[in-house]
Formats: sequence, C-alpha cells, structure tokens
Amino acid sequence: MTNQINTLLIIGGFYNLIFAVIHLTLPKVCKWKEDIAKLTLVNRGMFQVFSILVTLYLFFLAYVSLFHTQELIDTSLGHMIIAFIALGWTIRAVSQIFIYGVKELASIALTIVFFAGTIIYLIPMIQILTK
Repeated sequence: MTNQINTLLIIGGFYNLIFAVIHLTLPKVCKWKEDIAKLTLVNRGMFQVFSILVTLYLFFLAYVSLFHTQELIDTSLGHMIIAFIALGWTIRAVSQIFIYGVKELASIALTIVFFAGTIIYLIPMIQILTK
C-alpha cells in the first residue's frame, strides 16, 4: 500500500509541475497583456499577483510531492497537505463546470483532467486514513 501511495504522490508531483509550467505560458498564449490593459491599475495588479501566486503554489505542490513524499505519508501535517491538494483540485474542477460549463469538448476534457488531480491525491488520503 505504501508503494501505491508513494507512486501516486510522485505522479501528483509531476501533475502539478506540468500545470505550473503551463501556467507560465498562459499570459502569452491567452494574450493577457491586451486583456488586463483594460483593467484598472488596482485590478490589473491584483490579477498579476494572483497569477504569480498560483504559479508559485503549483511549483510548491510539485516540490513537496516529489521531494517530501515520505513526510506527506508519515506526518499529520503531510496528511493535511494531501487533503488540501485534493480539495484544491476538486474546487478547480467544480469551478470549471460552473464558470465554463460542460458543453464544449475542451471544457469537458479540462474538467476530467482537474478531477484527475483530485483522485491522484484523494486515493492516498483515503489509504492513509484507513490504515
């Protein structure tokens, strides 16, 4: 069971790393410069800060999952972090549904991908709690 938990947390680390790297490309791919230029100075600054924080958060989740796997498995703080990550991906998936809907194929695919993040971390959490 510990091998499965360890493997899922490593997979989760790469999952979060991929999203962190993707998030770095979003400003250019989504042409944020043009869109945020229309915002007030305060809202533009808040948007940029939130974007930086999300990227940092994703890199942190990747780092903890890849390099502190055993601590996640063995400590109560680690268990809380695993639960928090699962909750975060659940919120992201549910937000995808309510904000973008599930009519377009891309939105459906993203919803599934975000729920995968939930499952990657929920399975270890359940296994840890039921040991």
